[in-house]
Parts: sequence; C-alpha cells; structure tokens
Amino acid sequence: MKKKTILGMKPIKVLFAMEYVLQGLANPFQGITYHSFFKHFHFTYGMTEAATQMFFSKSYLAWSFKPIIGFFMDAYGKTRTVLIFLLLSGAGLYVLIPLVDTSALVFFWMMFALSILFAGTDVAVDRATIITGNEESKTQEKSKAATVGINQAICWAAIYGTSIIAAFSGGWIADNVKIEVLLVSLAIVPAVVFLVVLRLPKDKAASIPLRESVTNFWKGLNTGPVLWIILFFFLFHFQPAMGALWTNYLITEIKFTQTQIGYADSVGYLGYFIGVL
Repeated sequence: MKKKTILGMKPIKVLFAMEYVLQGLANPFQGITYHSFFKHFHFTYGMTEAATQMFFSKSYLAWSFKPIIGFFMDAYGKTRTVLIFLLLSGAGLYVLIPLVDTSALVFFWMMFALSILFAGTDVAVDRATIITGNEESKTQEKSKAATVGINQAICWAAIYGTSIIAAFSGGWIADNVKIEVLLVSLAIVPAVVFLVVLRLPKDKAASIPLRESVTNFWKGLNTGPVLWIILFFFLFHFQPAMGALWTNYLITEIKFTQTQIGYADSVGYLGYFIGVL
C-alpha cells in the first residue's frame, strides 16, 4: 500500500512545520494578532496600557495547562484524534468570537480558551516529535537525541520563520484591517493544519496510564539536572513584561505607527530564525 505524502514529503514532517506556522500566525496575543489585540483593548475598549498589559500577561497562563493536557493525552494515546478535535474547535472559535465580542473581558476569556486549545495542539505535536524520533532512531540507526532534535529544529525554524512574517505584517494589519476580518481569516490556519492531520496514519503508539505518566513527570522534575535547567531558563528569560507599555510609548511619544513597530519586531525574529538554523 502506497504511503500518503504531501508534495513528496512525509505528512508528519509537514505537520511539525505547520503546527508552528499555526503558533506563529494564529496563536492569540502573539504573532500576527499582537498589534490588533493591543489596538482592540487599548483603543476600541479604552483600557489603559497597564490594564492591557495585564491581559497579555494573563494570557501566558493558558500555557500552564500543558502538563495537565499532556497527562491526559498520554493516557488517551490517540494524538491524531485529539489534534482533529482541537484544530476544528480552534477554527470554530475564531469564527464565533466576532459574534460575541461585547466587552474586553468577554474577548479576553474567549481568546484565553482558544489559547488553551492551541496549547493542546502544541503538546500533541511535541508528543509526535518524540514518538516519531524514537521510531526513526531504530530504523535509521541514529541516536534518539539526534532524531528528536531534528524534528524539534523543524518546529522551531517554522515558528521563528513565521514570526518574521507575522511581525512584519501584524502592525500593518492592525492599522488597516478590521479585527473581525482578521479573526475570521485566522480560522483558515487551523483548518489547513487539520487537512495535514487527515493525511497522517492512524495512531500506533501505546497509551500511558495516567498514574504512571504523573509519576514519571514527578520523578523527572525532582532530578538535579532538570531543576538546574529550569533555573537556567528562568534566569535567562526573566525580564519585566513591557509589551503593551512599550508599544503604547512608541505610539504616543515617539509617534511610530503600528506598521513601523511591526517592521522593527520582524528584525528581532530574523535573529532568532538565523540562530535556530
């Protein structure tokens, strides 16, 4: 039986890239949505820059659900099925939100729910990179670290490459495109990833009992090397969250347009992209 491909490539490899195109373009509060959301909170609803920044800060809490999502995903075991549900739900929410956008709070919580869905797709694809990397290490006689690392590199190159485009165009979109049009248009992104998922073979990986998954996580978390890595990442990434405050300063004091801010942001992501390569 001939295996399904997408433009001659394995569907799973295309999924690794497309999932992070999704994160770079359609993940709420980030990427292409950042400037439009800032404008919506700050100018449409008249929130202060501090209150706007508070919403952006809280949005990151959606990603704190990833370990819990991972436990249940391991227990269920059917990554393809989960991805189909999450992607269709995400596309549906993007179409629905403009219809119920009646206040800043309603808009935030709807987008927060959407962020949790996309955090779930991130967990699912992370799981797939590990499972696929493990299989490839056995068939290609390479180390698991090498095969999983290559798959992760595809993911990160995709998200930083997409982030250049998202930042470059996001400011212009905020200045020229109505947010309702943007939101409905973004529903296309998870829909395209959904079409890629349909090309995947059925799940073969064994499920992991919930108790075993939680126990393994806890044991790994309490090892010295893992704790040192966590500390390193905390110190390396710790900085005051100045996003909305800085954006407002650039607009009101330096008189930048959001288009110009987007161009500047894209240069920063270009550095990230080159670093990943």
